[in-house]
Amino acid sequence: MRNTLRRPAPTAVVLWGSVLWAAFFPSGAASAASAPRESLERGKILYTERCVFCHGKDGRGWDMQSRIARPPVPVPDLTDSAFMRGFTEKELFRVIKEGGTREGKSRFMPPSGLWLSDEDIRDVIIYVRSLERRPAGGQDGR
Repeated sequence: MRNTLRRPAPTAVVLWGSVLWAAFFPSGAASAASAPRESLERGKILYTERCVFCHGKDGRGWDMQSRIARPPVPVPDLTDSAFMRGFTEKELFRVIKEGGTREGKSRFMPPSGLWLSDEDIRDVIIYVRSLERRPAGGQDGR
């Protein structure tokens, strides 16, 4: 008996994936503001469990001048709007899932895809985007 199931055309898969990606990752901090509250809260819990050791409770990284224990490498300030604008949602997703070297970033950022699902990672991104500081006047050029 011949297999009659057809495989989807690669173009259709890419197109459908792009539609789903856009649905899950609207651009910038607006996605954090419009995200479901459950995703934001879940992202905060996951961030606290998995990210706070290096990135700090408030997302500012570690104060390299302080005398408290800290990682041996500088950790970026995730509240810095200018720094965070340098990352698309897709880049953040890959850095979290596959590690910093995936996007040509720090080799010290470990991959988290082994213990975080794709949904978990999206929730963490929503939470991290909510931490961004806005310049005076509330405008950040987005």
